[in-house]
This record gives sequence, structure tokens and C-alpha cells, in this order.
Amino acid sequence: SQSCSCSEFPDLPIHVHTHGTSGNGVAPMIEAVCAGADAVDAAVCSMSGMTSQPSMGSLVAVSEAEGIPTGITNKG
Repeated sequence: SQSCSCSEFPDLPIHVHTHGTSGNGVAPMIEAVCAGADAVDAAVCSMSGMTSQPSMGSLVAVSEAEGIPTGITNKG
């Protein structure tokens, strides 16, 4: 298989999609953002986990705690 670095295609947006089957879906999304991902998928809390995406509420809370702005207000 071939791989390339983001520097080879700087204008190509990186969008990360995963599933919450392991229950650890938030951590890889945070790492993806820190590594330069432009977008990550999340699901509304009541529909998240297992075969869906990580919880948006959890992702927003952890992002804000890590100093990563989301533009989303986490009210609950």
C-alpha cells in the first residue's frame, strides 16, 4: 500500500470517520485534530457509540478542556 504526507497535498481536506464500537472513539478524534485533520465525524449523544460515531457532547467537552475550540456550545 502507498501512503503520502499531508504536505504533499496541502489543499486536500482531511476528514476522519470512525465508529464507536470500542468505546474509545473520542481519543482518536482528538489525536486526529491535533495531527491536522480538518473535520471529524461525531453523532448526537443519544445516537452515538457502537456502530455510530463518538458522542458529540463528549468530543466537544474534551476538545474544550484541551484548548481546542469547536464553536459549539455544550449545554446539558
